[in-house]
Amino acid sequence: MSSNNAPRTGVPSMAQRFSNSPVITRLRNSPVISAAKRWAAGKASPKPQPRDPNPRRYMSTPVTAPNPIGEKMNLTNNSATPLNGELANQPPTSRISKFIRNASPRLKKMGEGFLEASKGGWSAINNPKVQEDFKTFFKSMGTILLAMYAIVGVLMVVYLPVVIFGLTWAPGLLGQILTMIPLWSYNITRKRTPMANNQLFLDELEKLSPNRAQELAQQMKSDEVINKNWMEDIYHDLRTSWHFTKYSLMFLAFSVVPVIGSLITFLGQTWLVADRMGWNLLSVYTISAKKMSYRQQKHWMRARKWRIIGFTLPYVFLASIPFVGPFTLGIAQAATSHIYFHLLSKDTDTVGDKKKSTSSPLIEFKKPT
Repeated sequence: MSSNNAPRTGVPSMAQRFSNSPVITRLRNSPVISAAKRWAAGKASPKPQPRDPNPRRYMSTPVTAPNPIGEKMNLTNNSATPLNGELANQPPTSRISKFIRNASPRLKKMGEGFLEASKGGWSAINNPKVQEDFKTFFKSMGTILLAMYAIVGVLMVVYLPVVIFGLTWAPGLLGQILTMIPLWSYNITRKRTPMANNQLFLDELEKLSPNRAQELAQQMKSDEVINKNWMEDIYHDLRTSWHFTKYSLMFLAFSVVPVIGSLITFLGQTWLVADRMGWNLLSVYTISAKKMSYRQQKHWMRARKWRIIGFTLPYVFLASIPFVGPFTLGIAQAATSHIYFHLLSKDTDTVGDKKKSTSSPLIEFKKPT
């Protein structure tokens, strides 16, 4: 009897067979359980970290000679310093220091752009060819501008209670409307009758560089007075203006702040419109002449952002004056030839200088500024 009740040696129990089963073994050795064990021990986080797409982003600080006291050196990962200056991986103090460090050169570029706007605008006003072709631009822009003001006026009358409520709680909305109407009026005019705008640019560029003006005129030559696909182009601009709309709504939210909120809304919206207006003015080169894609145009504009914003800001302020101000964008289009010539042209022809350039006409770009 005793021999039957004694446990048999070498035979695993039910609990042992369950714990050593293939399913439990795989579960025990899974990465999730291993990570949970390490996290419980305080060695790692249970959430797996994403792989760095740019492993060369960080470089360890150079190792210095040990001090004479014999202290151990700190070789932790905190000694890594960013190489490409990405703000997403830097603490707030690094972002502020980078902003302060870049403020001076950016302001300098904006100042240079403002000087180009002043010099180019005065030169365009005194250019007889610009004065002649400005009449065509005035007719085309005037039709679109009157239609835009009429639509806004009708909507304000129909939805008068909503407008009164909106202007009461967000008075900065009025400033946004005054800056948005010239932007979209000019954009529609640009898409609908591109040669009316291009000719103003070419007339002024001919004073700076006749060879370059002739070359670009051949690239953007078109027999169509009105672009048949202008509505499709406007729809494409609407689809690619999500960031513009997002930040416009963000600045509109500041308008509810008493006194200073409306000023923040107007200045912020003016900055956004100036950035967008630079795309429209220089599309005479990027789209009409070079037929760049949206990605190429985006890269090209970002490389020259601050100088272009400095160029467009004074014209955006002038264009916000109702009815009369938007027509100054025709002068801005002609003056764009000056910033184009400064940024891109390698031709050494200047006003009154008959010396020909020896450089190849294929050389197109200066260093982005």
